[in-house]
Amino acid sequence: MIGFSQIAENVQDFLSERKKAVLISAILVLFFCVALIVMAFAPDAKKSKVQPYEPPPFVADQELLLPHDSSVPQGYSLSRRKSERWSESEVERHFTRPDDALIEKLSSANDAMVIEMLGVAP
Repeated sequence: MIGFSQIAENVQDFLSERKKAVLISAILVLFFCVALIVMAFAPDAKKSKVQPYEPPPFVADQELLLPHDSSVPQGYSLSRRKSERWSESEVERHFTRPDDALIEKLSSANDAMVIEMLGVAP
C-alpha cells in the first residue's frame, strides 16, 4: 500500500525535475481562472437596451402631382375612397357571372396545378 509520505515524495520529485512544465501549467491554469472570473463578472451585451428605429408616421401634406406626358392617362386616380360595400352599378360594371364553360376551364386548370404539384411527390 502506498502511504501519504510516499505520494508527497513522488510529487516533490516531479516538481523538482520538471520545473519548466510545472511553471507553464501553473500559468495556463491561472489564465483560465482569470478568464472565468472576467466572463462571470463582465456585463452581458444582450442586456443593453437599444431602441429599434421607428420612422414617424407619414402624413401627406400636399396632393400628388402627376407627370404631364402620355404615360399617365387623363383622369387617372392614384388613390380612391374605399366604401364598405359596392353599389349596384359598380357590381354590374365589375362583376362577371361565370358560365358553365368558364367553371369547367377553372376546374381543369386547378386539377392541372394539383397534378403538377403531386407529380414530384413520392
